[in-house]
Amino acid sequence: MNSTKQTVASYMDRIAAQYGLEAIETKSTSARSDLEPVTEEQLRLLSDAVFEQWIDRAFQCPEEVPDEIDLDQFTDHDRQKLHDTGEGHQPDGGGEQ
Repeated sequence: MNSTKQTVASYMDRIAAQYGLEAIETKSTSARSDLEPVTEEQLRLLSDAVFEQWIDRAFQCPEEVPDEIDLDQFTDHDRQKLHDTGEGHQPDGGGEQ
C-alpha cells in the first residue's frame, strides 16, 4: 500500500470515530458484517477504558463522528452526561430517540 504507520493510524482513528472501536478490532472473516455508525446507546455500554479510547479518537477526527452524536457534551470527557437519564443526550427541548 506504500502507506506510513502514521497514515494507517490516522485512518484507524477516523474509522473508530465513525463506526466505534469494534470496527478496528481484528475479527475472523466469518465474523465480519457491514458496519453501522456508532450510536450513543452503544457508547453507554462501553467500559470507561474503552470509552476513553473512543473519545480520544473521536476528538482527533471529529468530522467522522456520526451527526447524531454531539461531541460538545464530552469536552471534559464527562461520560456522566450519557448516564444521567439512561437515554443519552437529548437535543434542546427533549425529544425521542
